Amino acid sequence: MTAFWIDIESQYGVKLGTIRTAQEWRQVRRLSRAGEFSFTMPAGDPQAALIVRKRVARCFTIQAGTLVEVGSGIIDRIGHRDTGGERVLSVEGGDLLRELTYRTVGKLTIGGYRVATTNGLNQIKTKAFPPGWTYDTASEHSYITTEREVYHPLNNETALGALAKVSDLTGEYFILGAGRKVRWLRKHTLTPPFRAIQQRATWATHDAATAHITSLDYETDTYEQCSRCYAMGGTFSATNYGPDGEPWLTISGQLTLEDAYREYLLGVFVLPAGFTMEFDLDETLTPRYYIFHAATEASIGRIERYKSWDEIKPVDGFSAAEIMVCSKQLALTACEWLGQRINGQTTVSIGLAGAKGDLLPGALLPVQYRAVTDGVVELNLWDAALFVLEATVLLDTSGLHTVAVQAVDYGRWPRTNDEMFADLADTLRQVASVTIGLPANQFQQTLETGVLSRLLEVRGVDGVPFFRAEGNLETGAESGVFGHPTQHRIEWDRTNGVRIAGSQIAPVLRASATWDPGDIGDTAVASTTITVAGAVAGDTVIASHDQIGANDMIVSAHVQAADTARVIVHNKTGGNLNIGSGTLYVTVFKRP
Repeated sequence: MTAFWIDIESQYGVKLGTIRTAQEWRQVRRLSRAGEFSFTMPAGDPQAALIVRKRVARCFTIQAGTLVEVGSGIIDRIGHRDTGGERVLSVEGGDLLRELTYRTVGKLTIGGYRVATTNGLNQIKTKAFPPGWTYDTASEHSYITTEREVYHPLNNETALGALAKVSDLTGEYFILGAGRKVRWLRKHTLTPPFRAIQQRATWATHDAATAHITSLDYETDTYEQCSRCYAMGGTFSATNYGPDGEPWLTISGQLTLEDAYREYLLGVFVLPAGFTMEFDLDETLTPRYYIFHAATEASIGRIERYKSWDEIKPVDGFSAAEIMVCSKQLALTACEWLGQRINGQTTVSIGLAGAKGDLLPGALLPVQYRAVTDGVVELNLWDAALFVLEATVLLDTSGLHTVAVQAVDYGRWPRTNDEMFADLADTLRQVASVTIGLPANQFQQTLETGVLSRLLEVRGVDGVPFFRAEGNLETGAESGVFGHPTQHRIEWDRTNGVRIAGSQIAPVLRASATWDPGDIGDTAVASTTITVAGAVAGDTVIASHDQIGANDMIVSAHVQAADTARVIVHNKTGGNLNIGSGTLYVTVFKRP
């Protein structure tokens, strides 16, 4: 029988007492994310008085004569369960990584003055780690520096959020170590304590290095697979000042891959193997730079994605050196992002029995599993190596066991609703710049870059939804709302198109032509007609002429007939006036 106990500490690490009647301890560890814990104990135990929210619970046991900390966490949820027998107290919360959400980094730039660095982890620790927190340097594959150099501004992220941001940018991983330590793994994989094999009735026994698979869910998703990434950074501006201290030049723009591309062509800047940097031209003959993976495009065809990283931009003022540093960071970040999407992702959830030992996220788990029906192989994971994202460990009187695993064939988490919303927000930002004046049905077509087949809702801090999108593949019905109910909102559906503040967006028609009004006597008028395709009687019309200048003239316009607008110029100057030949401009606002 395995003995274990739980020490309860204050948030400052002071031990307050020990619980020895817990029935089980469950720890969920996650890669580059906070995990969680739970345990149960008799509610009648006098030591139950130690269970207070925000205190820290730490579970210990003895293995091979050595004291081992099984897990720890912050008490957030306390429940009582009465089933007619013994009353049970259930305790749950996040693991100790939650403490890294208690502090923020403020305005911190990873890197030095216009220089990328591998020392960003220490910058985050110095700025935002709570007392007692540090990095693990003694365990397998544990580092205090990143493998890739990073230059990146942070804006009030929590310490955990900052670590996650660096992880996203570099493709490197971290996990919670023993106590209050972060294990930065870079891109290394950990050694698992066992392999997982398919359970068979004939396999009655197994050794300590083998676990039986009791259940397996398998899913392959190619939704995000693509072959090229058009990458854009953030917008920036800077003002240069003259000797007198007065501003004399303001420069603004949006970060692109252009600067990195120049050094890439010279061979000074090198991308990871398999990736190239190229460009094409848009309709205005402006270069669009992108990261390209030729092998993927040869396999699945051309699938491109536009991706913006608004936070990657110069922060120390305008200079060619800083723009170059940022442009290179944008290129490397785009390579990492595309590298995670050049293949479809396989996600496997595994239930285990007999898994003795503590499997950690970041381990590469050997799997032997094959599903065969009537001689047909339905699923073949024989001798597969799966990357562990999440592992659930259970400790009870029978010992310490890993009971569940979520793993993938490539080291990133599956797509989440938050990521879906971020992608949709990027799409809306792009659409917003080109949809003013478009017919509602064209706006709808632009918006439908992907079909929503379920409800997506995002709520504000007041609990009220400020974004809601709902679609039904069977009926084809789609609708959505963007904005708080107390403010003017954007709404859309297939029947009514797009509405702002309850009014439909109507298209705007424009036309121009050369017109010479000639001599116009005092109080007299001159008029002409101009073709405006799509205009109908009742539409609102405005007009202007580029030769009127400062003269007191009244210009009016209306739709005279279908596709035809009449423009009238009324002389109110008090004398005769000659308006020379120039360009007449007409704008027609369609009725909703």
